[in-house]
Amino acid sequence: MNSSNAHVSDIELYAALKNGKSVSEPAFAELYARHSPRIFAYCRRILGDRESAQDAFQETFIRFYNSAQQNREMTNVPAYLLRIARNICLNMQRNNHNNKFRRLSFTLYRRIFARKKRVALFSYYCSRIIT
Repeated sequence: MNSSNAHVSDIELYAALKNGKSVSEPAFAELYARHSPRIFAYCRRILGDRESAQDAFQETFIRFYNSAQQNREMTNVPAYLLRIARNICLNMQRNNHNNKFRRLSFTLYRRIFARKKRVALFSYYCSRIIT
C-alpha cells in the first residue's frame, strides 16, 4: 500500500481518480490494494474456476476505473465494486450456460436425426424384404 494514501478514505480516492494521471494512478493502486483480495475471492466463489474468476476480476477493475471518469457520486466503494463483480460474474455464468445449452441442443438434435434416419432406413429395408 502506498503509505501516503493509507489514511485517505475510499470516497476521496475514488474522487481522485478523476484527476490527472499523477494523482489517479496512486489512488487506483491504493483502492486496488485495499479491495482486490475480496473481489477476487468473490469472483472465484461465484464462478468456480480460477481462469474465469481472473477474467471477471480484471473486468471489474477496468469498469470501476472507467466509471470514475463519469460524473458519479460515490458513497460506498466496496459495495460498488462487489456489484460490478456480481454483474460480470452473472453475465459470464449466463453466457456460459447459453453456450452449453446450444452445444447440448445441437448434440441432441444430431442424435435424434441420426436415430430417425436409422429407423427410416430400417423401415425401408423391411418393406423391401417383405414385398
